[in-house]
Amino acid sequence: KFKRKQHQTMARLHFVLSILTFSGILFILACGKKVSEDKPALKFRGDGTFKIVQFTDVHFGENPGEWWGPWQDNMSKRVMGSILDAELPDLVIMTGDMLTGNNIVDNATVYWKMMVSPMESRNITWAVTFGNHHDLASGKGGTRKDLMNYDISFDNSRSMFGPSNIEGVSNYILPILDQRDKVKSQLFIMDSNSKCSQMKNKKDAWPCFHTNQVEWAKSKAVDSKDIPAFSFFHVPLVEYAMAWNCLPSYGTNNDSVAYQGVNAGFYAMAKEMGNFQGFFVGHNHGNDFCSDYYGIQLCFGRHSGYGGYGKWEKGARVIQLKIEPNSQISWDTWIRFERGRVEKKGTLHKPAKPTESSIC
Repeated sequence: KFKRKQHQTMARLHFVLSILTFSGILFILACGKKVSEDKPALKFRGDGTFKIVQFTDVHFGENPGEWWGPWQDNMSKRVMGSILDAELPDLVIMTGDMLTGNNIVDNATVYWKMMVSPMESRNITWAVTFGNHHDLASGKGGTRKDLMNYDISFDNSRSMFGPSNIEGVSNYILPILDQRDKVKSQLFIMDSNSKCSQMKNKKDAWPCFHTNQVEWAKSKAVDSKDIPAFSFFHVPLVEYAMAWNCLPSYGTNNDSVAYQGVNAGFYAMAKEMGNFQGFFVGHNHGNDFCSDYYGIQLCFGRHSGYGGYGKWEKGARVIQLKIEPNSQISWDTWIRFERGRVEKKGTLHKPAKPTESSIC
């Protein structure tokens, strides 16, 4: 009787283990590799600070066939390296268009390795979200899934595949822990996609969030409304244009605001949750302004590489979080330029009186 019970117990155990193993195989098949949950957690330093450098729109691989293409790539690496050496961040977040896939054939991972080499050589952790130029490479290895699979193969990457039942590949959340392993802040990394299938004109569809992405983010945020949250993505929201047109902003707008093709309600969701404090985007190379849009700071990064359009000075946005003595989170942000100059707060822009054609 005892042996029969023992045999039944062992059979159940083998069944459970087989289910778990099968589930793990399915996860690996779907996502390529289990990642950030198996890697060291992001943590505030002993002094209570956590520093993020945002690189955006570097556009590696813009023209492999002519001399100026490799020159641009080397200059971009130099920019990234000089900023990393000056700031010594805990995390780098790359907010899209780090590659120009249009001219890349069968070797996108070569340029991806080039892109992450400034962090790899300095043992700095990074995370990535995709822009609208990443997956334009032809041949093999250039899709969003291919590039995410390759990125998470690096030990220093904290990138992750997002849920398979929502739009986009790079939708995920990175918690930042204190020294006692308590979550003190969350970074919502969001994929603004290449095209917006919700637009009526599918041919000229502009990038955007989809409703299911916003619903997913809300489902995650609603359980952690007491934890300060920040979000990083590529294409700005329409609220960025509204902020520039109607409220004081600090920094430059040399490029207008090419906002998402459909307003899926991401800002409204964040405002409803009450714990989102800042959004950080790229896409418009000539912009680096920040504006307090009714309690949420809407910030552009700084064009970080020599690829892509525009001859403005290259740089990066830096975001530093701090745990205050009362355990609350404060934060500050500034621009670090490639030649070393730091701009703590850009030139004040006061909009003229809004007209009927203004987006406010």
